[in-house]
Amino acid sequence: MLKTNSTYTIVKSFDEIQGIITYRDVIALLGERVEEEEIPTFIVGLPDDPFDAELSKSKFTNLVRLLRRAYPEIEEAKCHMKLRDIQGERKRYEVAVNIVTPYRRHTYTNMGWDLAKMFDQMSDSMKKQLAHRKSRRQRDSVRHLTE
Repeated sequence: MLKTNSTYTIVKSFDEIQGIITYRDVIALLGERVEEEEIPTFIVGLPDDPFDAELSKSKFTNLVRLLRRAYPEIEEAKCHMKLRDIQGERKRYEVAVNIVTPYRRHTYTNMGWDLAKMFDQMSDSMKKQLAHRKSRRQRDSVRHLTE
């Protein structure tokens, strides 16, 4: 392909044409897609209702995956759910989330009746918390810590 200044080449085996190969095919053969290491994710106190339980699991795992792409230093994610109040068919939940990084532990707590809305609010809040990390310039000086 390099000698002929082309983006493809014909593949032959014993003068028999086998097919055409492109740069994309070569790159796909050379580089395998490596599966990312999963973050240990824990959910304690899932609701008894299968719909709410699956909603909570999917929302939390999607949040952790999203945060992991932006902040690869996340080491662990925990979600604790407690049933606080029941009024007829409605249930009030308390959700507490801990995201552990090498530098600190980020926490979020919320109470509400609508699990989907609570997880969306949690997602927004966790993104903001992790986005406001101190830059290297803003960190405390080592000289001040040794006094």
